[in-house]
Amino acid sequence: MNGNHVMPGEPMEEPEDEDELEEHWVTIQKDTFTNWVNDKLRSEDGEYQMKNIKTDFCDGVEFCKLAQILTGAKKMGKVINKKKMNHYECSGNIALALQTLQQDGVRLVNIGAEDIAGSNLKLILGMLWILIRKYQIGSGSRLPPKKMMLEWVNAILHPHYEVANFSTDWNNGIALHGVIEYCQPGTFPTWYRLATHDKVGNCEVAINKASDVLGIPIVVSPENFASHNLDELSGMTYLSYYMKKDAPGYNATLNWVNNTIKQQTNTNNAVENFTTSWNNGYAISCLVNALGGSISSWSENKGGRSNVVVCKDAMQESEKSIGVRRIINEKDMSNPEVDHICIMAYAAWHRALGTPGTPQPYTAPYEPKPVAFVPKRPATPPPPARLPSPPPILTAPPPITEQLLGIYAPTNWPVNSPTTIQISTTDVGEGTVTGLATNLSSGVKQELNVEKVAELRHLAPYTPTEIGQLQVTFTFNSNEISAQSVYNVYDASQAKIILGANGSNLKTQQLYTFKVSTLGVGLNDVHAIIEQDGTSVEYQAAVTGPDSTAVTFTPTVAGYYSVQVYCGGIQVPGSPLQLHATNVEEAKILHNVNSPIPVNDPYSFDGPHEIDVAYDQDTLPASPYIANVKPPRVYVRNLQPTAFRSQEFRFEMDASEFTNGTIELDSNLPVRRYDKVGQRKYEVTIVPFKVGVHDITIKMDGLEVAGSPFTVHVEEMSY
Repeated sequence: MNGNHVMPGEPMEEPEDEDELEEHWVTIQKDTFTNWVNDKLRSEDGEYQMKNIKTDFCDGVEFCKLAQILTGAKKMGKVINKKKMNHYECSGNIALALQTLQQDGVRLVNIGAEDIAGSNLKLILGMLWILIRKYQIGSGSRLPPKKMMLEWVNAILHPHYEVANFSTDWNNGIALHGVIEYCQPGTFPTWYRLATHDKVGNCEVAINKASDVLGIPIVVSPENFASHNLDELSGMTYLSYYMKKDAPGYNATLNWVNNTIKQQTNTNNAVENFTTSWNNGYAISCLVNALGGSISSWSENKGGRSNVVVCKDAMQESEKSIGVRRIINEKDMSNPEVDHICIMAYAAWHRALGTPGTPQPYTAPYEPKPVAFVPKRPATPPPPARLPSPPPILTAPPPITEQLLGIYAPTNWPVNSPTTIQISTTDVGEGTVTGLATNLSSGVKQELNVEKVAELRHLAPYTPTEIGQLQVTFTFNSNEISAQSVYNVYDASQAKIILGANGSNLKTQQLYTFKVSTLGVGLNDVHAIIEQDGTSVEYQAAVTGPDSTAVTFTPTVAGYYSVQVYCGGIQVPGSPLQLHATNVEEAKILHNVNSPIPVNDPYSFDGPHEIDVAYDQDTLPASPYIANVKPPRVYVRNLQPTAFRSQEFRFEMDASEFTNGTIELDSNLPVRRYDKVGQRKYEVTIVPFKVGVHDITIKMDGLEVAGSPFTVHVEEMSY
């Protein structure tokens, strides 16, 4: 293997913390991102500066170099670089790098100079992923880059292979061999027949070949690429080297577009890129017409139509005559800010489904570059020698009577869903094809109904009824084929979503993890689509066991998050989820210190009180606050100390400060009536008949109110 790469378990500049070793994907991602940084920082003499991204960013010197290289900034502020630097000098360098990135449109949240200086590994990894997305993959459009990258890969691998993620679907090395063959035809011409028993060996051959022939840096080691713990961000980072502008895959697709248009339409106008060259609709119109479409008025003058209309007409004709799905819309194609991968993937599907022959061979336009890696410490003894892996095993051509058929079918089959196997007899000629499906768990066998649909082409529809591994055996002219295909039959309805400790309530800037149990499913291939207000949210999907996958993401803004969960491409029960994230830092305490606060005992709690306020067990920033507690009172109004016999007198009882409770009046004076004059307000009318001194006692919930008992002198009226 070429180069000294960060290998799983190798000692770094300083020992890893225990919490970092708990999750294997963190180690793989750390190795990958370290190699990516070194690829950007690579000097002309081939020496690499970065050894450990957790600690080597602490003084900010290398971070400033990286920021200047990525942004292309000609001038930065003064970077302090000396042997002994204090904390303030280090933080100043880091702040300068962050400022340079932010001025270039990088939106960094939840990370500051103190986090980098403090070696917060997960926040550093999160920041580096944002940089990789912007400067390597591209994230200027509304379309998720992962989805578009998958579209391009599946288009160039069609019809032999299909992937649904950038992790486990790449472990056996087959898809990677296919990508390299597309970029450099003749490298692995029978890649889709590659044996899968030696995953590491397959990946090692492919990764080293890509480095030697195409100049692709080995930012992921073969061992990590073949590991079931490979995280999608590491996979996307490595594979982006094939898809970024002027990369081998980019040039291969662009060359095919230009060759197809030139050969079929005699047009010499070159398509220069996968962004602005497509905005006016001329390129897509030429391509569709070259592949058999019929678009009228498709010259560059467009007949006075807008770019959006021209693109829309061409894309509709493409869908109708060629069968290319509109994975992007006409507004995306006419947008000069669209990420190149979006139009590049759309163009690649025209190659996969169009009628002309295979694309022209592609030769890398540059010399292979030295591979980025993290050097080992000189004092560290080298690891034990590893015997070289054998070359990938390809199926050898057997005698003509047993030659392999071209068999095309998805690797994973949903239970009780019709699936069709395509069989090509191009290599063996015309003959009779039969098939037998055997469930390896139950042993149940079923003959396939193989139907000839065209010359040298057969179809075998089949509906699996049991989960588990299904072996399919074919015969040609009664001779059993030496190779047998094994497929996974799964039932996504058996998957279960297990929410995190906080249930469906999340907090912004805090990692949230939920798990998907695939026990009884027959397949542990989980992916998700997470959106917040229509914006795609990045996530990590890590296999945590044979029947379990953990999905992790960080909500950055408050609001509702829609989470769609899929297993094998089928939505699982309980999906989509509605999760709600709150931002405690933005919470406000609205109160009026002069308003009364109800308490159980209104006469024991008056005066200033300190009140702690929390939301979801998190104390609010304004807490505690001081409130002047005023217990509720019953007010007695207009009760005069003197009354006259046989004459009405009135007064008011006001208990409106109480939200509930019972008000009582006790007196030997006869009450004529109570009139309700407001919310918990009453006017009392009394007609006294006995001269003398009388008491009126007023109680609230059995307790006498302030001023009670009230004394009234009843006198004779004098004339």
